[in-house]
Amino acid sequence: MKYFSEVLNKFFETEKECADAELDYRNKEEVAKKEKEEKAAERKARAKEVEAAYAELQAAQEKYSEVLSAFIKDFGSFHMTISSPLTRNPSFNKLFDSFFDHF
Repeated sequence: MKYFSEVLNKFFETEKECADAELDYRNKEEVAKKEKEEKAAERKARAKEVEAAYAELQAAQEKYSEVLSAFIKDFGSFHMTISSPLTRNPSFNKLFDSFFDHF
């Protein structure tokens, strides 16, 4: 007599083989489900971290703009020497570009 597993859509020689195979399959499914949930939770937490860092960047850019504007208002100009390539720090590129918005 053969035993058919509707879960696996497969025949087995004994009832025990069928039950063991289904149990193994369900265990693997449960592990995969838990891993997927953990990854989703980690993704959500990391997304919040990125959003917080972006908010900090925006606040820093706003502060930079205010301080620079006040300096230029008081002293007429601002000079700064940059010794590293701008392409190494994209956030600085944005700050540097915003410098020219004041003119």
